[in-house]
Amino acid sequence: MKRIAKLIATAAILCVPIVSYAQFNQIDRNLQGQFAGVSVINSSSTYGNSPLITVRGSSSLLGTSSPLWVVDGVPMQSMTQMSLEQMAIGYPVSVLASDVTGLPEEDIASIEVLTDAASAVLYGERGANGVILVTTRNGKNQRVEMTVSGEIGNAQPTWRDDIYDSSLCTKYHVDLSGGFKKSAMYGALTGINQESGLPRDKVNDFNARLNLSYTLWDDLSIELFTEESKRSQKAPYLQEVFDDNTTSEDARNRYLDADVENTKVQLRLAYKPLDILSFKLVSAGQLSKADMALYMTMEDGVYPAKNDIYTDLGNGMYKIKPVCYEILSLYMSPTLTYTPVKNKTHLLNIYAGAEIKKVDRELTNTKKSNRDNSLSYFVNTQYTYKNLYSIGGIYRWDKYTKDDGVKLDSWSLAGDWNMREASFFKPLRGFFSKAQMRVSYAKMAIRDPDFVVAPYKADGSVYGVSYYMPITVQLLSSPLGNGSDLTHERLREWNIGLDMAWMHNRIQLSVDWYSRRHDNLVNIITLQGVGGEIRKFMNMSNIKSHGVEATLRTKNLDSKEWTWNTQLTCSYHYEKDDVTYGEDRSRFISPSIYGGLNNQLHYKNWSLGMMMSYAFDYDVLTDGFTQVSGSHIRLKDLMVGYHLPEQTVQRLHLNDVAFHLTGSNLCLLYSDSDLGDQDPEFMNIGGVRTPMMRQLRFGVAVKF
Repeated sequence: MKRIAKLIATAAILCVPIVSYAQFNQIDRNLQGQFAGVSVINSSSTYGNSPLITVRGSSSLLGTSSPLWVVDGVPMQSMTQMSLEQMAIGYPVSVLASDVTGLPEEDIASIEVLTDAASAVLYGERGANGVILVTTRNGKNQRVEMTVSGEIGNAQPTWRDDIYDSSLCTKYHVDLSGGFKKSAMYGALTGINQESGLPRDKVNDFNARLNLSYTLWDDLSIELFTEESKRSQKAPYLQEVFDDNTTSEDARNRYLDADVENTKVQLRLAYKPLDILSFKLVSAGQLSKADMALYMTMEDGVYPAKNDIYTDLGNGMYKIKPVCYEILSLYMSPTLTYTPVKNKTHLLNIYAGAEIKKVDRELTNTKKSNRDNSLSYFVNTQYTYKNLYSIGGIYRWDKYTKDDGVKLDSWSLAGDWNMREASFFKPLRGFFSKAQMRVSYAKMAIRDPDFVVAPYKADGSVYGVSYYMPITVQLLSSPLGNGSDLTHERLREWNIGLDMAWMHNRIQLSVDWYSRRHDNLVNIITLQGVGGEIRKFMNMSNIKSHGVEATLRTKNLDSKEWTWNTQLTCSYHYEKDDVTYGEDRSRFISPSIYGGLNNQLHYKNWSLGMMMSYAFDYDVLTDGFTQVSGSHIRLKDLMVGYHLPEQTVQRLHLNDVAFHLTGSNLCLLYSDSDLGDQDPEFMNIGGVRTPMMRQLRFGVAVKF
């Protein structure tokens, strides 16, 4: 894995402790309010629907602006990559859009976010959208421990509770971890059953993980990570928007049926022949498959086309021809770390490597496929003088087999000043635990977006009403290459940061200012038949943005019986594009002001956690067309926990017994009155999008 230590010192890296707020294996929703610069709009409660996540705003007009997820050092490959607008529309395929659906929070050791382009350059063009690094748990060289936990709860509607039935949600998790002198293991099984009470809205998800590590010799180690998951899901597919006229029959008569399987395997070898030289080889494979079918009744006067798209099930119900998605991803990355100089005065570190990726996406029953192979080289060099000054740079070169073998190069430069180590700062060292200033500049090349196509529409034609689009997938190659006169998109970014800490790190403050410019963005221009073309792709747009991000962490209480930690995040983002369509599209992508307040209070065996999130200056749609302010303040999560006393646990011959009561999406403290009963994050457009639910869960965890 490209560890954080190998990144240049100026990277805007954000880390938060893992808190079990995640709503049944949907950790992407748990990011809301926890990371400055990361906007998360939970626009639907449908399981698998990725929230609208942007890091420092949107980066493309037609392509995806979602961040790159990297799990245990391997970039994730989703079955379909959709733009934020396409995800908001609610196409059925959006239930496959999340890269981490089904990944249990119990299996996660840490989550880190790279927000600035200077550090994200190391991960290539997808890093322009930000990078989210997830590290899963592994065993330690200790005696074997076993944890068994379970949760039971229900989902309560926040709007139109008259069309919902009672619901029940359950989750179980079992893990086993431990090891010996040279080996360690972590294995886990997780299952969930979730329903919302709306007809046809339920999911069963199962996940199994096994992480093994073994040290062959003092300088050679091997790790094997495997994961298997299966999901069976039904979701309502609403033709119209969700409003006061929606009935339970609308959900019962139009729904999606999906079965999803994922298999992931990763092998890592690490060899350190010298103290100044180490090698690592990471290889991974992913095989995913999804079978999806749409069921619907036809309105009066609407008859299916005479083709093989429909199967008449009787009673006016039709099954649209199923579609099967498959993705095969192979990944290999050899790297080396070389530290030729390391003493009290000078430190020189060189980190270099390559990436080989092969990604095949296919619609198996439509004979449509998208194959994309790439070869990349990268080098990261960092020099530090007396732990006072650091300078560094990253260069990355990518070549893709698609698009006539397009080549991209990206680079970044950065500097760091550790003011606390300066001589003039010596009288203040007793009060300041940290004082550091960072500056960086990055220039990234980005491939033009692939475009979503539909294998068919509900009427059997290629082009039709978008609400009837049953299945979409990223299949067409980008317009770059193949004799095109288009060029790739570009991102340029300045970042200036300040990190401060006082009173032995009891107060920590991190502030970043950035300015970004996206050039040569591909957009569509209407030619009205001029030159025999109706529409044409052109490098015709630019996006300029700037913003400020701040994270404040405090240890309010720190004693033997009491601890109280607080984290406040606040972000301001402004962006403007030069597309003159008569509307500010950025208002539908992410808010201008957003953040969260997280409190963790512990007293003896009791704990209390509270998470609030807020967002201002953005719009949502109430009926598919009407813009209303989505500004709001939400009590997002509230958790009360209790651990049995140590003496009681010992008498039971156990290691720990814990209980918790958690509520998610509990209430809105503020929202615009024009929204009525609609949730301010809900994009009311139809499709497989349903309003956010309130969850109440009770859980027990026993450690043996």
